[in-house]
Amino acid sequence: MSKSFEPTPENLQLATVVEALRARHISGRTDPITLKELIEECNLPIGLCPRTLQSNQRIHSVEIDGIIKFAYKPPLDLQVPRKQHLLNLLKSRYENCEKMITMDEVQESLPPTTAHKFVTSYVESGNVVKVTNADKQEVLFFTDPDNKLNVNGEFVRVWREISFERLDDKEICDYIDVNGHYSLKKPTSTNTQTSKKKPKTTRRHTNTTMHNEHVADQFMDYSNHSSNK
Repeated sequence: MSKSFEPTPENLQLATVVEALRARHISGRTDPITLKELIEECNLPIGLCPRTLQSNQRIHSVEIDGIIKFAYKPPLDLQVPRKQHLLNLLKSRYENCEKMITMDEVQESLPPTTAHKFVTSYVESGNVVKVTNADKQEVLFFTDPDNKLNVNGEFVRVWREISFERLDDKEICDYIDVNGHYSLKKPTSTNTQTSKKKPKTTRRHTNTTMHNEHVADQFMDYSNHSSNK
């Protein structure tokens, strides 16, 4: 037993209440009822605390004419169980990149026949796809009609029959070319050039005398002296 739920008399009563409200909701009786009516339907002790019910996440409480009434709070807030409402919710979660909707959540929020009828209609019309995830839960996803492509059935069949698991990109391209098709190949970069070393430029000694003619008589010529070393 988890630490969050201890089998105390109060918790057991609360679980019974939640299950009774859920059964009422699934059967189509979504109207809230008073604590007295709830105690009579569930055959519970009179000392049940209303605050305990109000703080439960699976129970919805509302005050009507000064009297607090209770109803089941389903996982999906559909308000009115209409076909378009569930589809709009699936579409909204798709557009907002929110989590998927499971079949368990749908069945907890709608009567069984209604849930089955809605989901079957969605899948047959192509608006929704139903898959089984790694946890073996049936999950519903909205399919955007703008992203649908008309693909030739023969292409789909051949694509599913051929396995490329052990082939690298080059082998896949060769396979496609051999069978008379063409493959997109990455263009080689034409901007890559080998780096060339710049030749060293030798400095030429400029004749500084021509810029200092006014003191030419004071210069001494060391060229012969340096060459003799």
